[in-house]
Amino acid sequence: MDADALVDRERAWAVARGLVENFGWVPLTFDANANEYVDAEDVTVLTMEDDPVLMDIHEHREMIPLRTESGLTVELLAAQHPVEEDAVLRAGWRRHQGILVPVASLGSILLLKAKADRDKDRGALEQVSEHVSAAELEAALVWVAERDPATAEDLKQIVARVRKRRTPSRLRPARRR
Repeated sequence: MDADALVDRERAWAVARGLVENFGWVPLTFDANANEYVDAEDVTVLTMEDDPVLMDIHEHREMIPLRTESGLTVELLAAQHPVEEDAVLRAGWRRHQGILVPVASLGSILLLKAKADRDKDRGALEQVSEHVSAAELEAALVWVAERDPATAEDLKQIVARVRKRRTPSRLRPARRR
């Protein structure tokens, strides 16, 4: 299991160094022979060539892998696509374990997950469609439509399919036995 964190491209290395120096996170690099992350001496920027979010702007993903003290691998993804840059700029602040962290808006997350076009991202979109209120989803979809109308239409279809699937076919009162 891992977690992704989208960070400002110009500040990614500094953020990673701060997490290593101040919170005891471990810098990682990729060992091609073992096909996995291994500990590194210092923060390493890796380049990934197959990120579907970046295909339309013809860039390769820049990413910094780290491991938290609890063992969770966190990939700091440099915000490179205009949608990602916007997500970072518009992020709200939330307290997590006593620390203020930026959190992307629901619309940003939906748009990025849809553009990634991977099975696990489609699963995440379906989970959000099941558990987020209709009003929150509608507001997020309006935001997405202003930025990427075609992706917004795809998202609307996913949301409609999932919400229809979870709608009961009939309701009846429970009876005491």
